[in-house]
Amino acid sequence: MFEDITSDGSNHWNPTSGIPPTSTALISSAINLEQIEDVDLLEDTQETPSPVTPKVNKRLGKIICDTNKKPKTAQVMQEQITVIGDICKESHSSFQSFFKHDDTTSVASVMKEVITCGAIEGSDEHFIASELFIKREQREMFLSMSVEIRLGWLKRKFSVKYGN
Repeated sequence: MFEDITSDGSNHWNPTSGIPPTSTALISSAINLEQIEDVDLLEDTQETPSPVTPKVNKRLGKIICDTNKKPKTAQVMQEQITVIGDICKESHSSFQSFFKHDDTTSVASVMKEVITCGAIEGSDEHFIASELFIKREQREMFLSMSVEIRLGWLKRKFSVKYGN
C-alpha cells in the first residue's frame, strides 16, 4: 500500500528534515493568503479555547474530565464493584419474584387453610393468623403441621401474644 511513497519534505515536515517550521509558515506555504479576500486575519490570530465539556458517569454519578489518562486502579475497581452490586440487586429481585409466584405459600392460600382447619372468620384464631401470616416463615411453619394440630397452634399463639 505504501510501497512507492517517499517523503521529500515539500508539503509536510518529518523528523529527519531538521527543525520544524513555525505553524504560520506551514499555513502560508500551504495556502496562498493573497488570493483569499473574505478572511479577517485579526480574528484568526485571537483564538478562543473551546470549552471542555465534562462527561458525567451515569453509573457513579460523578463528573469526569475528558482526558487521555488511564483510569486509576481504584476507579476501575469502584466501577467493577458497582457492576457487581447491580448484578446482585437484579439477582435478588429475580429470586424474590420466583418466591412471590409460589401459590402454595401465598397469604390467600394459607388463610384458606386456616378456615379449613376450623378457624371461623372473625375469631381470635383467624385474627392471629392474619397477623402471623404476613411473614413467609410463619406461613411455612403453619403448613408444615398436620391439619389436626393447626387450630390448637393458632389458639396458643393468640394466648401467648394477648394473654387470654
